[in-house]
Amino acid sequence: GEMLERFKDIDGKVKETIIERRNFDKLAEIKNSIYSVSLRSSVLDDTFVSKKRKFCREGTLVKVCRSANKPFMFWLLSDYLIYASPVANGSYTLNQCIELSECRVYSRDYEG
Repeated sequence: GEMLERFKDIDGKVKETIIERRNFDKLAEIKNSIYSVSLRSSVLDDTFVSKKRKFCREGTLVKVCRSANKPFMFWLLSDYLIYASPVANGSYTLNQCIELSECRVYSRDYEG
């Protein structure tokens, strides 16, 4: 009865804390891997790692060019899409931070 409910409550809080910690660690990893030549984005400042910001996905996309294909690393966060060029040792040079609140998403068959 009551003990089981208390245990479930504690278990839920532990799981939530683990998820928050993994998110914190991932955001710190992203921030530490990106080098910004000019601070054109204040997104990567000391407030980058925040409980309000959630990591969603990451992945590499390749831009097909005439001379050579160029890979870019993308990170989708709850409020930004960040992309950067790989340099060495798992480091990246920042290309752009796109604020998602400034974006619109359309379906592929949109005709507006």
